[in-house]
Amino acid sequence: FETFNGIMITNLKPTQEKIIELIKNEWLVSHAENITEISEQDGKSVFELFEVKLNRSLTPLELDSIKEWLASGINKELIISALNEVSVKSKRITIRAVDKMILKMMQAQDIRKEGYSLVDEHHKKNIDETIQIASFDWVNKK
Repeated sequence: FETFNGIMITNLKPTQEKIIELIKNEWLVSHAENITEISEQDGKSVFELFEVKLNRSLTPLELDSIKEWLASGINKELIISALNEVSVKSKRITIRAVDKMILKMMQAQDIRKEGYSLVDEHHKKNIDETIQIASFDWVNKK
């Protein structure tokens, strides 16, 4: 919300930017084969850090989760920060715990930046439905 001459005005620009970002991220995930080289270069240190923190090599499921984070636009610093936070708070580090911490940190960033957050676990589970709703032509009902 913004105030202009004492009148509260709703600004939908942050919501529009978030929807555009989600659509772009979904496209990136669906075209992950083309960006595998990029995510491997960017994620190499992330993969290595996970292996050091877990004290073992990563499983295919864990590798896919990390690649998905990188492909969806989550920056390397946020992933590393979430991993460090989980390692401090818990004796046992899991990909699920790191994923929850990433969501929590993204929510905190959005709240600090915009005053609210559209990021939550429910939203993440229903990304396909969200993309379908966002791409629907509401004006022409098509």
